[in-house]
Amino acid sequence: MPSPFLAFCGHSGKQLHAKSNGLRAAGAQAIGEVLKTNKTLILLDLSDNEIGAWDSGIAEGYAGVKFTATPKGPAALAEGLKANSTVQELDASANGLDQASKDCLTKAKPPQLAILKL
Repeated sequence: MPSPFLAFCGHSGKQLHAKSNGLRAAGAQAIGEVLKTNKTLILLDLSDNEIGAWDSGIAEGYAGVKFTATPKGPAALAEGLKANSTVQELDASANGLDQASKDCLTKAKPPQLAILKL
């Protein structure tokens, strides 16, 4: 079965459920870029992906893998949301986001985004 993240690059459906796929900051950055041009997605579930973390570093993540906190993933996702006119629900919960990253995503919330889970 192909990764939901890889399928998203050419995604034309209305929902993307990418929960617990280990996307981290790099994946959030890629999705942020795609959101700028995607015109069909309504629901995006990125929960439990450590989107605010790079591999290896300070804080210990799931299964003993170590992560370093970074705002780059959430910031890129926020930029994609600002440009997107279709996403109505984003679940970015259980990602270990710091308050600055949560604030960044909250401030970027476009008018059509009715549900934002952090």
